[in-house]
Amino acid sequence: MLPPNIILLPATNDDGPALASTMTDSFSGSDIAYHLVWGGAEEGTHDKVALFLFTPVIKEYQVTYKAIDVSKDGRIVGFATWRLPRKIEGEKKKGDGGLPPIPGINRDLFDAKQAGSAPAYERDVDEEQDMRIATSLLDQGKKSADKLTAKWWCLSTPQAVKTYEKNGWKVVERHDTDLTKYGGEGLYSRAWMVRYPK
Repeated sequence: MLPPNIILLPATNDDGPALASTMTDSFSGSDIAYHLVWGGAEEGTHDKVALFLFTPVIKEYQVTYKAIDVSKDGRIVGFATWRLPRKIEGEKKKGDGGLPPIPGINRDLFDAKQAGSAPAYERDVDEEQDMRIATSLLDQGKKSADKLTAKWWCLSTPQAVKTYEKNGWKVVERHDTDLTKYGGEGLYSRAWMVRYPK
């Protein structure tokens, strides 16, 4: 159950900058590869790139829920985004989408982290935030997926795998990036996960 000061609402297009900032705060504080990728870029670069994911927030095939703290003037304290199943018309042409060249980011590591990963846009909630918020956001998504009798695919960061597993996802495949090749330590292991409708 959510704390009484937290409310879940569908996100609006006006929430784009706050969602991008929340994503940056979460990844910069919890993702071991964040500073290796983004550390050389100008401050605010990740926010600008993340905002691209939320321009616009409301899309026919994408659902975003925000958790707001009413005791802090409605500040967004977490969110979840997922894509609905859809048929994609036509073939994707080389050069469509992706990250443009950005000064100061480690593009090789960025690309290595993304390699082998099918599109997945489920968002992890910052570990410092109340886990009841994360669970409530996941519950909202599970209800939507179950209603559509759809499989829910998720590309998880290393720190969120256990949370997804507790909520019914199964690891289908892992993609490991050796951070020592980029000046870091250890492996960065993303998990491609699926949850079947109930």
